[in-house]
Amino acid sequence: MLISTQCGHAQPVRVHLRYRRAEAYAVTLEIDVDRRLHRWQLERELVTLGLSQPSGGQLLRIRPLAADWTLLDLPEGTEGRLLLIASSDLRVFLSRTLRIVPVGDEGNAIDWDAELRDLVP
Repeated sequence: MLISTQCGHAQPVRVHLRYRRAEAYAVTLEIDVDRRLHRWQLERELVTLGLSQPSGGQLLRIRPLAADWTLLDLPEGTEGRLLLIASSDLRVFLSRTLRIVPVGDEGNAIDWDAELRDLVP
């Protein structure tokens, strides 16, 4: 993966995508930039849509750049704003998440009782 730097150059970065059954709607994106870890929770559906069409909102946008590349426009304040990821890597990752929790079953994978307990002090 490549990320743009503040001076407009691109540098390779280590990116980790994580998926947990307990957070079935979300994908965690972690980027290590200059020994600083940046972490975002992304909707799995947003990442899936971003492979074929522009998606997202003000905070984060994702879109296909070409057939082989996907571009993530990260939030303001991030040291590198643009992250270029191989679309094939995203597809492989997403297919693995679908084996864990298929689309439409996300609500069944969440322990709603535990979530409610966390809301009440």
